Formats: sequence, C-alpha cells, structure tokens
Amino acid sequence: MKNILSIDLDVFWNTSETIYINSNKQVDPKLGTYLDILSKVEFDQFQIGIDHHELCFYLDQFDEPFAVSNLDAHHDLYGENHKIWLNPIHIRGRAITIGNFFLQLMREKSLQKLNWIIPYYLDTDNSYNELRKQIGTYYSQKVEISKLEEFKPLERYDLIFISISPEWIPPFDVTVLSTIFESFNLENSMIEALIVKIKERWKMGDNNALIEGNRFKFENSYK
Repeated sequence: MKNILSIDLDVFWNTSETIYINSNKQVDPKLGTYLDILSKVEFDQFQIGIDHHELCFYLDQFDEPFAVSNLDAHHDLYGENHKIWLNPIHIRGRAITIGNFFLQLMREKSLQKLNWIIPYYLDTDNSYNELRKQIGTYYSQKVEISKLEEFKPLERYDLIFISISPEWIPPFDVTVLSTIFESFNLENSMIEALIVKIKERWKMGDNNALIEGNRFKFENSYK
C-alpha cells in the first residue's frame, strides 16, 4: 500500500473559515515546530498545487491502494446534496471538487484509510460526528481523526502533496507562505510563480464565479 502525506496549508491558521468570513485569521504560533518536523520527512515524489483536489491527478498514477494522512482544517469528504454519490466511478469530471474528492476516492476503493489530522481548535469527537453525518458509518469508519500537535509522520512517503488553498490564507501572511515554501526547499523561481498565482486568486475576492473559473478542473476523462 502506498503512503501519502497531504498538507492543506489552512491547517496552520486558527479557524476553518475562509478569509472572506474571517479576515483576521492568525497563524498557529507552533507553525515553526510543525515545519521543522514536516520538512525532515523523506519522499519519493513532492508536488504542490493551488487547489486540494489536484492531488487526485497524482494519486491516479498509482495502481495499488493508498493510505492518506491529511493535515487539514476540513475533511474534504462532503456528500452534500447527495450529488457526489451519483458521480461515475473512475471519472475525473468537474463534479470532483475541493470538498468531495476524498469521498470519490473512497467510493473507488483506492483510498483505503484516511488519517485526518485536525488543528488544535477542532474537537475530535465533534469532527467525527460531523463526518458521520456527511458519509455515514461505513465510510467514516475508514477515517481516523487525531490532533496536529500529536502527529508523528512516517520517515518516508511515496508522495507528499501541499495544497495552498488561498481562500483560507490571509493576504497579509504572504511572507508566511514564502517561509513554508522555503522550508520544503522549493526553488526561488517556483516560489515566485506560486505567489503570482496566489495573488491572482486573492484579487478575485469573494466572487465565487471568478474563483470557480480559476480553480483546477478535471475534464470529463477516465482515471
């Protein structure tokens, strides 16, 4: 089984709200400690994207099942309005979103286990109850929930993926983003290119139509 480390950067701020709901989000004071631990983890492949469901693009390369440790302020297993349950299996169309892509992977049986690592302000029991309301007992029993401060990563992962998720990162913390990127030894040219993309998303404000038009999309193609 492949082991995947997924890091959504929103886990390092103090609420799960977007910056358009809470513009004064503050970075976790323990960020430096977390980066010191995570930056030492070895990997076979490292990828970074603006939107979290880009991870599927890289997971689809694996022929065997995988387990994911997901550091995230959200579980990304939303079964809202039951639409995700109607998504065709192994189709990467536009119905695969930042909020439901892990559920799609579970339905396809490629995601065997999800360890959801939550930030300090979320409660483990409440998070599990919310998860069970979304996806029921069968799928939620495949999810283990633990706290970020207790997380002990493996020495090596087959893939590390970072999702930037700009709608959850305050623009005044752009230097914090640069620090995070530098901790993972990204080249300056890549950091600069990422910052350009992030600022483009920020300029869209709370305009959902513009944001959705800018998001990563899968065309209607098979896995």
